[in-house]
Amino acid sequence: MFGPDSQFKEAIDVRRAERGNDPAVIPLYDEPEALELILKTLHHHNDELPDTIPLEQLAEIAVICDKYELHHAFRFVAKMWSDYLWQPVQPLDGSEEWVLISWVFGYEDKFTAASKYLIMYGVRKDDSSKDDWRTMLSDATPEAVTNKIAEQRELHLNEAQKHIEKLKADRFGGHVRPLFCQFSSEECDALQLGHLVKTLSKLDIIREEFCYQGIHSIYSIFALTNQLSLSSPRGCDYPMASHRGCSWLPDLKDCMTELMSNVRGLKFADFSSRRKSMH
Repeated sequence: MFGPDSQFKEAIDVRRAERGNDPAVIPLYDEPEALELILKTLHHHNDELPDTIPLEQLAEIAVICDKYELHHAFRFVAKMWSDYLWQPVQPLDGSEEWVLISWVFGYEDKFTAASKYLIMYGVRKDDSSKDDWRTMLSDATPEAVTNKIAEQRELHLNEAQKHIEKLKADRFGGHVRPLFCQFSSEECDALQLGHLVKTLSKLDIIREEFCYQGIHSIYSIFALTNQLSLSSPRGCDYPMASHRGCSWLPDLKDCMTELMSNVRGLKFADFSSRRKSMH
């Protein structure tokens, strides 16, 4: 930031002061307690450092270290606190902070886990053009990271929507629909269709607000939905038959389970700036 070729205003003011002008006055807008911990570390006052700090404060430290390029100087202390705070269980509390912390200090495993959580659980408010998780990310989080998370979230949502739209087209589409009941019962088909409409209404899919859903919430609704337990409907030629095999639900559950298993967190190699630094 203060290098001889830096174009930051602060660096220009320092160079002017060195040429005999008035001393450079550089106001610091950094979080003071986080900055204090950084300065104690840089000046080897390690005995004054706490054993651990809140996650939010570690994120503030990451912001400052990124701003002043102190990644390497602070990496040892940051790792000590990060290892203490990290709990790789779902749901991953503080995933927004962990994306920034792991990006700044180079913790790829944590970065992958935190970004995966946001891809899976991120939802969008219906009164905002921005994703809800995006508004909680630090302004210091690189735009490339937030865009990549949004891109992956949209990719998996689109895949889920394709499966659901195909199911709707099969069951709703056309004036003449084939009977899906394995025993050719129109009443069974009607009951299954009503079950499908009721389930889709929980997702706001019928009102075309699919983009506001979280990937995991979509999966959970289908995973927790029970098949209709139908005895043979009236008019069926097989009065003792079970109609569980007529349900639309098992195939869709399998599709959603496969989709969830394909969700991957981000890697540093996904970003050109990181690929260069890895060589």
